[in-house]
Parts: sequence; C-alpha cells; structure tokens
Amino acid sequence: MTIRDRIFDRMDELQMTQKEFSKRTGIAESTVSDWRKKKTNPTAEKVMIICKVLDVDPVWLLSGVEEHGTRGSRRDWYAIDPSTESGMLISAFNSMDKAGQARLLGYAEALGKRESKEKGSVKSLFAGYRSDYTPTEAIYPACFFKEDKGYSVVFPDLNWLATCGETEDEAMNMAVDCLAGYLYMAERDGEEVPSPSSRKDISLKKIAKELNVNPKDGYVNMVAVDVEDYAKNHFEKCVRKTLTIPAWLNVAAQEKKINFSQTLQEALLAKIRS
Repeated sequence: MTIRDRIFDRMDELQMTQKEFSKRTGIAESTVSDWRKKKTNPTAEKVMIICKVLDVDPVWLLSGVEEHGTRGSRRDWYAIDPSTESGMLISAFNSMDKAGQARLLGYAEALGKRESKEKGSVKSLFAGYRSDYTPTEAIYPACFFKEDKGYSVVFPDLNWLATCGETEDEAMNMAVDCLAGYLYMAERDGEEVPSPSSRKDISLKKIAKELNVNPKDGYVNMVAVDVEDYAKNHFEKCVRKTLTIPAWLNVAAQEKKINFSQTLQEALLAKIRS
C-alpha cells in the first residue's frame, strides 16, 4: 500500500470528500485527482498538513506502521542516514549489478539463517527478489588477497583450503566452487567439517603474515553456497561415455549381472586416488 492509498483509505474512513479534503489542506483538487489517476504521491512539504487534516501519525502515513500497531505492522520503506553502516551498505548494494546484488542477498540470507538456527527454519527475506532464489545452506569466511596476476582466496577454517582467479569475480566464483566441493566431499566421505568462524574473528593481517602476502589490498568476505543444489548442477550431473570392450568380456560381465556404469566409476575413482 502506498502513501496515496493510505490517504484515500483514511478519507473513506472519515467519509471525507475530495472537495473537503482539498479545502482543509489547501491542496488543489486537480492535484489530489492526479494522485489517483497518475499514481503519484504528495510532495514532502504537504505531509504534515495532510496528517493534521486526516488525524494520522506521519510515521503511519509514510510507512504504514503506527506507533501502537493498530494500522498494520509492515514498513513499506525506511529512512536511513547514508553516513551510517546501513546507509553505506545500501549505497554499495545500489552500485552493484544484478549478479552482485543477488550474491549479497545470499550472504545476508545465509548469515540470518545461521544465527537463527536454534529458532527453527528461517523464512526467506528475499524470496521475491529472484524467482529462482533459494536460501543458502553453508557460509564460511574467506580471505581475498590481490596479487600481481589476479586474486588468491583462502578459507582459514577449512585447513587453509585455497583457490584463485584472474579477476575478482572469477575468484569469487572459484571460491564458491571450492567451498562447495570441499563440503560435498567431506559429507560424502563422512568427515567432520569445522564450524565457520564469524567474520570479526578472522585476522586478515595474521593470515597474510602466515601466507607471506601483502594484506594491504586484502579483505575478508563471506562465501555462501547451497551445497546440495550446487552438487546437483555440477558434481552429480552424469555424462554419457561410449567405450569398446572385447565381446567375451561383455558376455562374462552380463552373466555376472555386473553394472557397467558403476564398475567404470569405481575403477576411475580407484585410479584417481592411487
């Protein structure tokens, strides 16, 4: 519901005509009509007189939230000082492309989910932003260091798991892939996975010193991934392979009811691990 919607709803509630409203507020009838026809809202300097005439709180008129909660509970917009952390976050968000914005929303979703686990499942705050968006299941801090030919990425919590990329975007994509692969293999092999640290507990200078890199252009970022979903699209997707074997071997294998596909996978894995 918009500001104009609340104005007209309140006018109906008070049985106030547009002519009376115009006379009492000093706002031209044509202007009031434009709010409805052109779907515009009143200018800021008109807010207080409107509130006085309609006997409503400015907070409710602008946001839909009344102090005592009698006029709804959802805030449609927020006024935020751009110099605050929240303001800087919003400015950074608005400067990103759609991919970057979606990634940032994923981090926020994952952080909220991790901090609220003890309260049960968390409803997605951003489900309306992307139709294909699903909450991420894992988030770990990663240290990004700018080097001469790209970026290196290290996960301190995961035995110094590392990857790299020529560009910042490529490094982030590689970090997601690396994290997903590590967690997927650990779960498959029954290995215990360390709990993620909070971002504030990661000392960039200490890690940079350990790795003998310059921390000047480095930063800590949270890398989030839905491991199950990522695995389905990248690790568990099957490809068809055509191979030739002797006829006698084919007959013998069929008599033993051997699964050719499974046998090939097991043999390849054994070869890779040897």
